[in-house]
Amino acid sequence: MDSKKSIDQKLEYWKKKLIDLSKRNNLVRYRFTKSKSIKIVKPVFKQILEDLYHEQNVVLLREDTAKAKERQWVASEDEKTIEKKLYNLYNKTKENFQELGVNTCFVSLGILKYKEADSSEIFLEAPIFLFSTEIERLKGVSKDYHQFEINSNSGELQINPALKEKLAHEFRIEIKDLK
Repeated sequence: MDSKKSIDQKLEYWKKKLIDLSKRNNLVRYRFTKSKSIKIVKPVFKQILEDLYHEQNVVLLREDTAKAKERQWVASEDEKTIEKKLYNLYNKTKENFQELGVNTCFVSLGILKYKEADSSEIFLEAPIFLFSTEIERLKGVSKDYHQFEINSNSGELQINPALKEKLAHEFRIEIKDLK
């Protein structure tokens, strides 16, 4: 039993060593990008979490309306921009999964603003929570929502592993996993 525990500890150690803690990693230094980031303005944080844990997929409405229901989100940008971003994300995450066998599509929740040093005047931002999702193309076209939906069935809420490791390594802040 001790050898299995030792092996598990070594595996965990090597996983941590493989995490890129540099500013190149979007999970350590997040930057809103024109092609890959979609900011959700509605619903509120609590409802987004409930929607992600629900059994059905989430759609993005084409425009902000008062009639938004559960699992219907509103993005901050215009209809054409969001449609293009969804298409790009759909293609990129599908390609990453086929080539690397890794899902790279996440809904990030919460942002930590921090400085790398007390003397620094520059604040960096990193997502706190990640929820693994997939983007799927809808079969039909609707005038109310975009032609892609967010499937959260395969995901679980987790603490950003890169941020967790950076906080432990550089700031000596230990964060326990969610249970």
